[in-house]
Amino acid sequence: MSEEVIKLQDLDSKLVVKCRNLVKQNKTEEMLLLLRTEGYSKAESMWVTHELMSITFGEARAIVHDSVTWKDYHDGEEKANNEFLDYLDSL
Repeated sequence: MSEEVIKLQDLDSKLVVKCRNLVKQNKTEEMLLLLRTEGYSKAESMWVTHELMSITFGEARAIVHDSVTWKDYHDGEEKANNEFLDYLDSL
């Protein structure tokens, strides 16, 4: 899925219904977990969050980036970024 731009109409309709219902119930974390479990990337989850919650991309990014569902990914990004900065400092 990560290779192409997704559109809501391209997603499994049952998945969209589940995600919409979770958003209506203010269960964003559960929606993100469902998307990740179904194989959607962090970027795709941001896009779906943006579309379903009718929020800006920046707001969607913050929600996904700060979520428990993507914490392991976030921690890995932060570690890699810190290692890169350390490397640059050593030059």
